[in-house]
Amino acid sequence: MKFSAYWTVLAALLDHLDIEAADLCGLSKGARVGLDLAARMPTRVRRLVVVNAFAHLEQQDRLERTRLYAMLGQPGGSQLWANQLIALMGVQDHPAIANGFRRAALQLNATHIQSIFNELIEYDQRPLLPQVMAPTMLVRGMHDGFVPEYCVEEMHRFIPYSSVVHLEDAGHLPYLEQPGAFNDHLASFLGQREPRLTLST
Repeated sequence: MKFSAYWTVLAALLDHLDIEAADLCGLSKGARVGLDLAARMPTRVRRLVVVNAFAHLEQQDRLERTRLYAMLGQPGGSQLWANQLIALMGVQDHPAIANGFRRAALQLNATHIQSIFNELIEYDQRPLLPQVMAPTMLVRGMHDGFVPEYCVEEMHRFIPYSSVVHLEDAGHLPYLEQPGAFNDHLASFLGQREPRLTLST
């Protein structure tokens, strides 16, 4: 299954659980699945939280990502890749997070990861973003070097009912790095009253 179809799995899960509409929170590629579902089936998503994700990458950033994931095909490449990614994500000062990521990298199917992330790099979701009608909170960790800042600004521009939260002392994994601040923003956003949406005729 292509990544661009992953949203159908999420829709099927909601059907299986008999959930008509849900609040969704996703990180990075998981957030992109949420964006797809919110755009293609707007009635199934009440609110959406997008954490450190991109809808598209500029050419230079795509080339850098391709080189990064090419490491996975080298001998010992999973640990080289993990160490570089840890630095890019800005979590190198959190030993528990960094060491956990390194251990997880040892268990990865390198071929599958390289394939799926190469697809992610080329997948441009910008045409879908104006169809996202759910109130959307875009969260950016200011120490995250993995997702360029322009990506968040671009999503904010295209998603009609979006807001942006910047977490100053967090990188790519703010729910682990700054759980208190992240959860406070999440609780505040999910507790807001539903906006009154009107369509022009």
